[in-house]
Amino acid sequence: MGSPFLRIEYLPRPSASEAQRFRYSTRIGAGLVIAGEGESTGERDLADGTRSSALRFWSDDPRALIREGAGYWKFIPHATGVVFITWYDYRTRFGALGALFEIDSRFSP
Repeated sequence: MGSPFLRIEYLPRPSASEAQRFRYSTRIGAGLVIAGEGESTGERDLADGTRSSALRFWSDDPRALIREGAGYWKFIPHATGVVFITWYDYRTRFGALGALFEIDSRFSP
């Protein structure tokens, strides 16, 4: 499955010590586009080639199912290729109805 994001735009970073902020947009059906923001909260590159990055993201758009979330990705070199691991957690809108949606399979970054 490809990325659900239509666009990710990195914002100017005031200094290297501050989190990298970004804006994103995604299409949710019937051609509707939802926009949100996020920031990288940490990155790590190890000598063995393992790389990881953590982020948090949110949308103030009242049509967005995901109100806010956080997660990470990790690349781990392996003899037969690369192992790619992700984990995300979300807070949804729309109460119990929002919680009924299987977010992981449709909305994961």
